[in-house]
Parts: sequence; C-alpha cells; structure tokens
Amino acid sequence: MRWGSWLALAGLNAFLSIASGAFAAHALSALGDAHGVGLMEKSARYQMYGAFALVVCAWLAERGLGGRLVAVAGWLHLAGVVLFCGALSAIALLGWPAGPVAPLGGSAMLLGWGVLAWIGLRARREA
Repeated sequence: MRWGSWLALAGLNAFLSIASGAFAAHALSALGDAHGVGLMEKSARYQMYGAFALVVCAWLAERGLGGRLVAVAGWLHLAGVVLFCGALSAIALLGWPAGPVAPLGGSAMLLGWGVLAWIGLRARREA
C-alpha cells in the first residue's frame, strides 16, 4: 500500500479514537456506566496506539524502507485495532459477548510491533 493510504488510515483511526474517548467521557459517564467508560477509554487508547503505528508505517513506506514488511505491519495493526478495539466497544456499548475476540486483536497488534522491530533490526544491520 502507498504511504498516503497508511497515513489516511492513521488519521481516521486517530479521529475515531478521540471521538470514542469523548463519547466515553461524556455520554457513558452521564449514564453512570463506569465499566463501559473504562472499556471505551481502553479501546480509545489502544486505537490511538494503532494510529501511531500506522503513521510509522506511512513514514517507512514513504522512504522506501522495510519493503513488504511495512505492509505486513500495517495490516496487522489495522486488524488488531478492528478486533481488539471493536470487541471492547461491542462489550461496552452493546453488551455483546465479544471478549474472546479481543485477545486475537491484541495478538495482531503485538505481531505488528514485532514486525516493525524486525524492520528496525534489519535496517541497523544493513547500515
């Protein structure tokens, strides 16, 4: 994927992260749903981490660094955000039993960060 696409996805995720955090702070807090607030705040925080990872992917792709591994890292982070943050939001807002999905998303994010670390280690050896 081209760097501009990664940057656009990063911006969208950051936007949604701030929006969901604000929703948790105002709408859910007003309802007195402390558990829902906590889940949505965690979801928003991890979605922002995912947005940051996508900015890193955009930066690497724009400079032609990391090759196809940049796309692997980006897709892993995007899948992680959808699965992890989506599961937490579904539990908080709809009461859906999405808990078993969250670890899959967390694992995808961990793998995404691992791939970015691998890119860095490879670049260090090549320099």
